[in-house]
Amino acid sequence: MCRGIFPEKLKEACVFPIFKGGSKEDPSNYRPISILNTISKIFEKHVSTQLHDFLKRKDILHKSQSGFRPDYSCQTVLINMIQKWNTALDKGELVGSVFLDLKKCV
Repeated sequence: MCRGIFPEKLKEACVFPIFKGGSKEDPSNYRPISILNTISKIFEKHVSTQLHDFLKRKDILHKSQSGFRPDYSCQTVLINMIQKWNTALDKGELVGSVFLDLKKCV
């Protein structure tokens, strides 16, 4: 019987801090890396594949959604944005944007 419960033991991980740069005394300059159980990684990949297939089959994701999708990247988003800006500028429309750096927002 499928209950949709992920075993607690497979949720356990060894976490190691990886230095990003800057002052080594500042904890925000480290990012955690989790080493997971091999079985949980296989299960995660299986669920991810099924989820991606479902979302693609049902056409649920917006065409501009690029995060966590195969064959999409930051570059894909930038190319689409620049194309839209150029089209708008060619039509004499006003183009504006706001960029936020949320890197250290905690």
